[in-house]
Amino acid sequence: MSTDQFRRYRQVGMYGAYRVVLRKVPGLTTGDGWTPAATTLALANLVNDSLPRDVRMKQEHFENGTRWGRWSGGDEARYWVERGWRTACAAVGGFLPTPEDAVRKQLPKEERCLLEPLLFGAGSTCRVTAEVLSSAKQARTHADLCDALANSTALSKQLEPASLASLPAFTRFADAAMHAMRGLWDEINHDDAKQAPAVEKLARSAELRSRLDRFRDAGEAWLRAPGRSVFPHEHVVTRLAESMRNAATPSAQLRALARHHYEYGGGRRWFREQAGRMVPLVSDTGIAASDYRFRLRPLSRLAAQCGVANMNVALDAVSRYEPEDEEADAL
Repeated sequence: MSTDQFRRYRQVGMYGAYRVVLRKVPGLTTGDGWTPAATTLALANLVNDSLPRDVRMKQEHFENGTRWGRWSGGDEARYWVERGWRTACAAVGGFLPTPEDAVRKQLPKEERCLLEPLLFGAGSTCRVTAEVLSSAKQARTHADLCDALANSTALSKQLEPASLASLPAFTRFADAAMHAMRGLWDEINHDDAKQAPAVEKLARSAELRSRLDRFRDAGEAWLRAPGRSVFPHEHVVTRLAESMRNAATPSAQLRALARHHYEYGGGRRWFREQAGRMVPLVSDTGIAASDYRFRLRPLSRLAAQCGVANMNVALDAVSRYEPEDEEADAL
């Protein structure tokens, strides 16, 4: 891998999530971001003790070493498929990934008592944020929740108030950008030219032009937003808004969007402009990318599972919003 590929690779997937949690949540490690602290070991024991006896991890596995020889011949996968996980899954249901309709249920008391103090300690920013989200009873969209956060007196005591002021404008701009990206991706993958339509041809799509107009308007609102100079990564956001404002035609707007995506996009790039055509860089899986949601949805889910507050309204809001919903609400 190149340096850039490795930088992006190690930030995604299960490994990236695991490392972020250990580094960022105080109390999960002894302070080095790696060595498990007492609470982490207690959580691990909860899972381990729920497994059938023959697949539990035992201290002697570490003291005496693992007998790797019995897996010789490349049978590691067969062992876990046919023996390890088949046996374990029968008894560990409470710790497996939960269905979507179960994410609002509280965790078992033993697990909840370990996690709540770490994730939502009294007076912590996470707890105050969750309480503000839960109190936004009239919120119907993710943007509404951001409005509530930006106007919260309690949260402004935790964070620099100026850093919250531009949050509503940012989330609307980010969602409009993703709406435009998905529209462009759909046009690329449903074009007769197959995988490399001309930019000028794409620019003639009425639906795509509508999305670009909405995106450009949201960028103008961002440029007028109060306090945006202290917003994290403000220069990247402003550069995109300015490039869209300065692009006079739909073709120029498409080029500006593609250029920004290729230069600043994290993870895998979707497409790039090349010789006047929009060339996809990944295959079409039929799965649409989600809107930019900060971490409000996982925060709300964790708050519900830890019993911090009733998060149903917030979870409904972050799940239903699309840019066209807000447009319909204004009619």
